[in-house]
Amino acid sequence: MSSSPSNDSHDLNDLSATLLSSSAFLLTYAIPLLVLSTVLTFSGSFLTLDRTRALPRPKTFDPENLTRRLRSWFVLEGGIGGILLGYAFGVHIATMLSIMIPNVTSAAPLRPPAFLAVWLCSVLLTSVSSGRWKYVARTVAGLIGYSTLALSISVIVHPTRLTRIVLAAVFTALGTVACLLPFPAISHTPVRIAASATGAFGVILSVSLFSHVPAWADVWERFWVDNDINWGSSREKGLSAAYCFLLVTGVICDWALHKYYGEDPDEKWNQYLSDYSLNLPNNPRRAGDFHPPLSLWDQITNFFSSEKTKIHSKLQKPVTVLHKNDPQIFPSMLGDPGGAHKYSPISGPDQKVYEVDLGLPRKSGGDAKWEEFWRDVKSQAVY
Repeated sequence: MSSSPSNDSHDLNDLSATLLSSSAFLLTYAIPLLVLSTVLTFSGSFLTLDRTRALPRPKTFDPENLTRRLRSWFVLEGGIGGILLGYAFGVHIATMLSIMIPNVTSAAPLRPPAFLAVWLCSVLLTSVSSGRWKYVARTVAGLIGYSTLALSISVIVHPTRLTRIVLAAVFTALGTVACLLPFPAISHTPVRIAASATGAFGVILSVSLFSHVPAWADVWERFWVDNDINWGSSREKGLSAAYCFLLVTGVICDWALHKYYGEDPDEKWNQYLSDYSLNLPNNPRRAGDFHPPLSLWDQITNFFSSEKTKIHSKLQKPVTVLHKNDPQIFPSMLGDPGGAHKYSPISGPDQKVYEVDLGLPRKSGGDAKWEEFWRDVKSQAVY
């Protein structure tokens, strides 16, 4: 059966006849796929790699509260684009397996309610996983994007069945590896092509189900059927041209979104601050430190220097710590009961004066906090 041409419009290869026999099941399957695939076509990688995703947590982030720890785990590192890619992956994989297994084995085909439960469970699992972890999203993009791209090329050029299988295997393997490369400048383009290919494939599949074009509605049969009477028709060629148009315009649109709106700049800044803070010898009693770490050259110089000429910090001039009641530095602490304001540092010819402003009010125990703070500052400052 799998090697002969198929002339029956209601055989096991027909998705709309066997698994989506009623209009309710057809609408439930095709409408969400059409809407989400449209978004994937034009902004798939933008929503996955550039925007709508949560920034990765630093390795040192370990909240003590259990609720905060759980909330920190449920973050969308794959973004909305990862959820959409996971949805498309779950739908297409469930559809292909549900049609292929009865055709290549003696198993009975699924009934529409059973197929509905299968693809809903598959979608739930893949969407959550792809949205939660960015590398799962990239893997899913490579698998479904380049497999559907190879399948669409097979629809257009009509190669032999062995060629279709080999083409899909090569495209899927190479595309997935390209999407997982740890170089954003290189891996962004493969993910963009994969997302647009997935979206364009879903749009054409949904349209073919509504318009009853079996050459595209039953596109998965090309992995196990040699030929079919419906292949090569004018309706198939029209949908193939629409697929190419959607793929090209989708890639261009996604590239434009990346060019003009780009990656999230907060991610690079947060990563820089995280790396910088990890290198500071922080005092456990308070945040920050007045002693930046010495370079290797400074440490070597100190080893061969006397106590008077040793370099104690990267500050070239001595630091003078002023009292909180000095009106030149903290006038708001004397006259403004609402709290301190921020002022520019004052520097003299031979010294640098660094203002420390915590914004503590005078009332509600502020003086005690100030005394403790200044004792800490005097013990840490370099004169």
